[in-house]
Amino acid sequence: MEARCLARLTQWEKTKGNHGESSTTSCHVKLCKVMPVSGNLCEGCKRRTSAGKTQSSMIHGLLTEEIPEYSHIFGSRWYWEKVRKSGEPPADWIAAALEAQAAAEAWCAGAGVVGWRVQRPSDSDVEEMVRKKSAAVQKKKSDGRTAGAGATTLRVAAAAETVKGTLLASFAVIDKQFAETAEEPLAARAFEASMWKEERDGVEVWVFENGAVFSVGATGRPARRL
Repeated sequence: MEARCLARLTQWEKTKGNHGESSTTSCHVKLCKVMPVSGNLCEGCKRRTSAGKTQSSMIHGLLTEEIPEYSHIFGSRWYWEKVRKSGEPPADWIAAALEAQAAAEAWCAGAGVVGWRVQRPSDSDVEEMVRKKSAAVQKKKSDGRTAGAGATTLRVAAAAETVKGTLLASFAVIDKQFAETAEEPLAARAFEASMWKEERDGVEVWVFENGAVFSVGATGRPARRL
């Protein structure tokens, strides 16, 4: 097995697809073909962050891991949330996204590791994702207000002690990142995204694993749902 960069990337401008009639867009996964000197990432991908200005400049985790929530790549939690809200992108876009995902899994196999596979959650799972995401945002805002009030109190107390001539040590504010919970982890119903061509009533069509049937377009990819 050869060493391969396992960064999950995307090229948004070339692979974007709109959800239904909305302006919301998702993108395909893209591979990095630069061989790493050591580890699972090449030197360039090691310098990428998850806080880039665009989807194309960021690293979207490793191909062996679940797609991060900030990612707009096909198969991410963000993607499924937008599917539920605005509908799916066109069939030919989905077909291309499946091809890109299959290539990512094959790339991982060539490196001797198992690539993460796309998982489609149920509607109730998506609702739970949205609820937890909203709760987390509200909690972060609440913690921020509480921390701000606490910091003000500490500054007033420190000033009072300084007046008394007491020497105080400086402490960095610790931002709470994780919290234990008794809730069960979010479960998603996995599926193997696949499709094939077959002939029905003398006409060649694309058939998806979920039973959806599409006509074959001029380029050979799925076109109109039948």
